[in-house]
Amino acid sequence: MEAAAGVEPILRVDLLLCPGAVASVALLVADCCVARIHDADASRRLHLAAFELVENAVKYSSGRLARVELELETRSDDERWLTLRVHNEADADRLEEIARRFTGLRPPSDAIDHYDRLIVEAASKPIGLSGLGLARIRAEGGLELDCAVDGRSLTVTARARIRPEVNPSILPSCSDRKGLAPGRPSEMPRGAPR
Repeated sequence: MEAAAGVEPILRVDLLLCPGAVASVALLVADCCVARIHDADASRRLHLAAFELVENAVKYSSGRLARVELELETRSDDERWLTLRVHNEADADRLEEIARRFTGLRPPSDAIDHYDRLIVEAASKPIGLSGLGLARIRAEGGLELDCAVDGRSLTVTARARIRPEVNPSILPSCSDRKGLAPGRPSEMPRGAPR
């Protein structure tokens, strides 16, 4: 049976921008991913993206509020995407710099090479908009990134293709692991998700 195509909202949070919000929102996004799609890898990648994007909003927003949205898009049984969006306000000079950083993130540049170059560049500059967080999302998380500007409003979008849906009732329980240590996927029962 083919999955119904469409977009399912999973999370929408309006938050007051403060440093304490960064880790909390990232954990909330990760928990929502695990609860809805049962994919630990996607959860890890979206946690990374949420942490970096909310941290950027806290550091660089010209407003006090941001909105975080997470949705699941199903195109077919074999094609599903998680989309994370962070909306906030930014000053015109910041928006120009952000647009420049996104140009460097778009393929065909190698994500790891680009990230490494930015690390070296950031080490020789004063603290500011380095683009390291965005490059990290792409290099370590393997996510697609985009941004949209409407006046002073900035929306940064991170998208991850996820594996086909898994029925949680077929996932191995702790007792199925026969005493194997957690975190050792090579020793998990054959056919278990890794």
